[in-house]
Amino acid sequence: MNNMDALASIAGTKIAKEFGEPFTSAFKAVAPENGNSTAALICSLFLSAIFEGFPTGKLHTFVRFARDNSRQFTFNCKSYETIFGKMPADRLKKVALLNKAGETVYRRCSKEDIFEAFDFYTNQ
Repeated sequence: MNNMDALASIAGTKIAKEFGEPFTSAFKAVAPENGNSTAALICSLFLSAIFEGFPTGKLHTFVRFARDNSRQFTFNCKSYETIFGKMPADRLKKVALLNKAGETVYRRCSKEDIFEAFDFYTNQ
């Protein structure tokens, strides 16, 4: 089972194809050989839980699944600015997140929001 299928199963809903952006593109731009969608999905789920009420239990279930079944993209706080710099500003105006019912909603995200998602991912 791939990460998107696992996430759909855990969330109990279909996941929009743009879910994970702008993280996915930025991670791949910084490390094409290492950047993957797992980190992007985790960052997006974190923001979903914080801002849209996505259940934290489901967030942690996906994190455990992803860490057990996927290659991990490793980075630290020294890379945050570089990664953030690869995110087009217009993509930050409409970031796909999941609400408490698992429905896709869109939200503007700030640099601070993105860095909080990076912190969640790197501190797991």
